[in-house]
Amino acid sequence: MNHPVRVQAARILLEKVAGPKEIADELDVRLSNVSYHIRVLADLDLIEVAEEESVRGALAHFYRAVWPEELRAALGQFKFDLPAGS
Repeated sequence: MNHPVRVQAARILLEKVAGPKEIADELDVRLSNVSYHIRVLADLDLIEVAEEESVRGALAHFYRAVWPEELRAALGQFKFDLPAGS
């Protein structure tokens, strides 16, 4: 959990359902970086797919926090900002 992009993505997913592109745009981070960290959060069962949508022939996934209170408590220990251009 200790990577800034992962922490910020998790914080966003505590507040709303969002896809990797929306998170990347909001954090001003490359989509590939966000996608990697979303995969890690999903593998840890901290987030889940909330919606799927067909976008130009591909399936876009939108995620939400699975255990919001536990995730919020875990994130409380992290107090850093994203480095520019992450």
